[in-house]
Amino acid sequence: MRVPPGYEVFEAVRDPGGGGSIHQLLRRVQSGPAAPGSAGDGWYQLLDKRGVAGWRHLASAILHLERERVQRSHRLSDPGAILCLYLAGTHQLHAAMNRVGLSESTREIVVVAHHDPGGRAVLQKEGWTVREPSFPDIPRPETLGRLGIPFAVVERVPERERELLVLEWTALVDLPGVSMGTGTPRP
Repeated sequence: MRVPPGYEVFEAVRDPGGGGSIHQLLRRVQSGPAAPGSAGDGWYQLLDKRGVAGWRHLASAILHLERERVQRSHRLSDPGAILCLYLAGTHQLHAAMNRVGLSESTREIVVVAHHDPGGRAVLQKEGWTVREPSFPDIPRPETLGRLGIPFAVVERVPERERELLVLEWTALVDLPGVSMGTGTPRP
C-alpha cells in the first residue's frame, strides 16, 4: 500500500526476553532528539498494532492528517496526536491513546514516520526487531472492538466488508458534533 511521499511505515516486534517495558521505551524515546510527534519536519508516531485494522485504515488516517496539516485547521499542533485521533475515530485524545496507543501488553508496534528522524534506530537500540509491516486482509473482531465499534455492529457486517466498516466508522471524526464514544480500556 502506498503512503504519501515523505512517509514510511514499519513494524517493530519485541524480541523474546528483550525490549524492556513499554514505559521505559517511551521514556527513552521521548527524551531523545527525535521524539515521536515532534512538530518539526521529521517525526514519528508509535502505535499498538492491535489498533490498526490494515493498510487502507492507516493510509486513510495519514491522508486525513496531511489534509489537516495543509489547511492548518486542527487545534492540535502535534501531527502524531492528530494521526491517532483519525486512526481511532474520535475527537478525544485520551480515547485515541486507549485505542491505538502503546500499553505494557503491546508486543508489536506500527511506526508511522514522516521524514524519519531516527525511529527505526531507536527501536533497534532498545531491543526491538524492525521489519516491514503486515496486516490481515480482513480486520480482526478484536481490532474493531478496540476501535470502539460495537460487536452488534460488527456482527451485522460481512467479513469481507469489515475494512470498509472501519474506514466509515473512523471517518465520522470529521463530522462536527459526532462522538464515537470515550474509548475502551487498555488490556
